[in-house]
Parts: sequence; C-alpha cells; structure tokens
Amino acid sequence: MKRLAIYLLLFIFWITGAVHASTWKINDEYIGGKYDDSNYVKKEGDVIAINTREFDIDWMNVTIKTNGDVKVRIKTRYEDGTRDTTYGDLFVSTDGWNPKVDLNSWDSEDTYERYRSDTYETGERWEYALSSSSGNIYSVDADNIWRSDQEFSDPYYQNHWYRHEQEVLYKPGEEEASVGDFAFSHSGNLIKYAFNLSTLLGEDWSWEDELDLGFHWAMTCANDVIEGGIYKAAAVPEPGTMLLLGMGLASLGAAGRKRLRKQ
Repeated sequence: MKRLAIYLLLFIFWITGAVHASTWKINDEYIGGKYDDSNYVKKEGDVIAINTREFDIDWMNVTIKTNGDVKVRIKTRYEDGTRDTTYGDLFVSTDGWNPKVDLNSWDSEDTYERYRSDTYETGERWEYALSSSSGNIYSVDADNIWRSDQEFSDPYYQNHWYRHEQEVLYKPGEEEASVGDFAFSHSGNLIKYAFNLSTLLGEDWSWEDELDLGFHWAMTCANDVIEGGIYKAAAVPEPGTMLLLGMGLASLGAAGRKRLRKQ
C-alpha cells in the first residue's frame, strides 16, 4: 500500500507539472483580394506565377505548449531570393481573425471564394509583426506595414506578376523599439518561427485563458498567401482537479489500512 501511495503521488506530480502542447492546422484556403488583376498571366490554384511550385504554400501548423512556447511551421516550396523576392514577416492578431468575407460565396464548395475581397485595407488589423530579417517582434503601428505594391513599385518590376494590396513586411520607425525576439529558421520545406505567448499577451497569461489568434504570412510578392485563425476556449484548471482526485484516492487508501489493522 505504501508503494502504491508513492506511485500515486509521482503520477499526480507528473500530471500537474508536465508541459503539454496542442496543435492547430491552417490549410492554405486563402486567396486574398486582387487575385483577378489583369496583370496576372497564370492563375493555377491560388498561386500567381508561371511556375507555381516556386511560391506554393501548403499549410501552417501552430503548436502552443501550456508554458506559452509557440512554434509556427509553414510548409512551402518557396526559397528566399526567388525572382527578386524575400521572406515576408509573420503577422499575428491577438483578438481573433477577422478577414473580409464574401457572404455570397460562403456556402460555395470552393473555400477560396470566401476571401477574394480580403486585402490589408479591408481585412484584419494585426497587433504584432515578427520580422523575419531581424528576429524582432514589434507591436504594430499600421503606418509601418509594408504592402506588396510598395515592394514592387519600382519600374524595374513592371513585368513582375504579384498579388496586390497584401501585407508582407513590417518596417519599424527609426526610434521604434521591439517588444521581444524570436527564433527563425528554414530547412527543407519548412519555415519556422518560435516565440513565447507572454511576449504578446503579457506575463500574466496562462494556459487556462481563452486563445483567439490570427496569423498571416507571404513572401514579399504575395504570390501565395496563407492566413487563418485558431481558437481555444478558457479552460477549467484540470491539474487542480487531478490533484483533488489524487488526495481523495490517498485518503481512501489510508482508511483501508486502518480497517486492516483493526481486523
């Protein structure tokens, strides 16, 4: 009985102390506004390019641990430097994902149709930007969001085809300080961002709180864009429940030992 009690206490310690994780998958079902611009020479799927494989994005996975560690993985064939483009920045919303939705197309079998009118001007206003080039996280000033049209405004790019009016970079002001940093890497077909939610939600954030987040990423031409949201309701602190359960079982075990001694 003593050994059982020890094992039970160890199990309770593991339940209450272990770090667990949840993962959400955002499929690439977002086209975004200005997709049907007359400058585009080819429209295969949701990718704008002569060779669509160069820019294609398949999905985004968001993994969040109970300690707040976040890993965002983007599966894409894109390579930095392709056709005079670079990595875009990762934009994050902390109050939900609110794109411009075409209600007339909501019931369409083609999910891409839902967001055909969504651009930076009509859609989500992001709270944070993770700069891929610097590794810094910025609290967004809307005036410093750089769009694909600005990136390709030089006459040199007049023969380039790209998706217009999409947010692609964040360019902070000269005296604008970052609010934190993150890790960025690209290996194989995966682009990875890693940071902690406390940087965005504050040190008082906990896993029991509600999570309603939005994400947006594209290369600087926005020839393919992935955007979407994840949601987690506020949770009842389960470890506390498990602790009470363990204490109850331990009490039952103690009561059983007393009865045996009396007999």
